[in-house]
Amino acid sequence: KTFYPAEFMSAALSADMEHTDKVDVLVREAKSMGLTILPPNINRGETKFSVAEDGSIVYGLGAVKGVGEKALEDVLKDRKDNGEFGDLLSLCRRVDSQKVNRKTLEALIRAGALDSLGVERAHLDFQLPQALGAAGQHSNDLSSGQNDMFGLPSVDGVVLATPSGHYWSERKRLEMERASLGFYLTSHPIEYHKPELRAIGAVTISKAEAQAEKNVTLAGLVQDLRTFQNRKGETVAFFRLDDGAGLADISISPGLFSERRASLNHQGLVLVRGTTGIDDRSGLLALKAEGVWTIDDFRSERLIELRITLPDNSNPAAAADELKKLLRDYTPGNTHVAVNYRNRDGDSIAIRLGDQWRLRPDAGLFDSLVNFAGEEGVRFDFSGTGNRTPSRSHKAA
Repeated sequence: KTFYPAEFMSAALSADMEHTDKVDVLVREAKSMGLTILPPNINRGETKFSVAEDGSIVYGLGAVKGVGEKALEDVLKDRKDNGEFGDLLSLCRRVDSQKVNRKTLEALIRAGALDSLGVERAHLDFQLPQALGAAGQHSNDLSSGQNDMFGLPSVDGVVLATPSGHYWSERKRLEMERASLGFYLTSHPIEYHKPELRAIGAVTISKAEAQAEKNVTLAGLVQDLRTFQNRKGETVAFFRLDDGAGLADISISPGLFSERRASLNHQGLVLVRGTTGIDDRSGLLALKAEGVWTIDDFRSERLIELRITLPDNSNPAAAADELKKLLRDYTPGNTHVAVNYRNRDGDSIAIRLGDQWRLRPDAGLFDSLVNFAGEEGVRFDFSGTGNRTPSRSHKAA
């Protein structure tokens, strides 16, 4: 571990690669040692974790959820015999579809293992059925003795359709990655919730450290959750909260643990409200929790209003129609919607939509709104001030 840290950690990761929780801990340990963990890569990775020439650790393809040993054997054998995969169609044509099926390829795409093909993950995910269909037809033609001599198109001439404007948001990309790997590898989800967290009033752990005995709200990922029985036989809990830039030790009372146990087992972002202090043993910020929520639960309970600004360069009528279509999928709900736009005279107008447009504030809604209005065009009101009527407000049908 001292003289060959990359080799040591690669071997440790490979030994526990079937246990996601242990892989997560080891990846964090490796990063704390200054090692670089490269994402899965179908043109570079092996079944187990390996060490690259520059000393970085290449993620083991066998640690991707939903990718079986037989499938990887087929992929790696073909890569060894015929070289790297140049595109999705080539990959689908060269591997055995009985071993490397659609679910396997979806898992590899969502884990980022096909990023080396140079195509957006959302596009690869969209193109996969086309590629599998073309590769299957190619295989059938070969087995029946047909070829392009008789006018049949070669699989190499097939052009996969690319959907216009079809991209995954960074948040969705990261969530897909987590679903395939079991944890967040390439980024921290807090990066994609900053506007919302500012509206909530959450502070970073580094800022909270300077506020001893203050009531604050923190956000981050739950790590190292431990439970104990106190003298009364009640269950108390402790965990470490990671916000990507700092760590805090959180203690949970028996009553709160009983009420919010599901939130503590949540793999995404959580919010913790409580009183700050310093942990005597670790020296980290400590927080006695008074409330714990997943970001989704907090949003559902507390989000009063969403304020959406139509893009300045858009036609207001056309943009309003597009926005209606987008919002309709998330009604009915409890969150009000206000829309801001500029009229022909350049005046800023704010309209609060009628109660029939109250929304369910699901994560998918925010991805769509950011695509529509941009990150700066979406604002959150958790304060209760959203019940106040905006200036020049009109009731929209």
